[in-house]
Amino acid sequence: MTNDIEIKIREATLKGYSEAHPGDSINLSMPNSKTRRGRVGGAIAQTLDTACNQGVMEVKTVDKSEEIHEDKFVEIYPGCFVWAMWYEKFQCYIALRKLTPRECFRLQGWDDEYFERAQFVNSDTQLYKQAGNGVSVNVVQTIAEKLHG
Repeated sequence: MTNDIEIKIREATLKGYSEAHPGDSINLSMPNSKTRRGRVGGAIAQTLDTACNQGVMEVKTVDKSEEIHEDKFVEIYPGCFVWAMWYEKFQCYIALRKLTPRECFRLQGWDDEYFERAQFVNSDTQLYKQAGNGVSVNVVQTIAEKLHG
């Protein structure tokens, strides 16, 4: 059911947009650009930058007993509230949310203990910069193995 849900993200393509589905990454920089391409990553994270312009499409299904369905702040996962729109056809909320600093660190291959030590002494802005300037460990390891072997 939720696989059928899509939102259109403006891109410089023949159609003028790409479809984003739940779990897809979306580059949030310059949303009104008429020349940007490759803004939607199909269920993958795109290149992180120091400004953290990466978002993800989320879907939140609701209990049928909830009577009022309108656009509102929805808790996507514990402690993560985002503004979401009600999608009547599928009876769920859809939202685009920015990746958290912790998610960016995880994408770079760092464990949560390292993130928590960095978080203790840095602002979110600095954490995004650190993750964006980092190099993914598994990528470097694969390149080194290919060069060596």
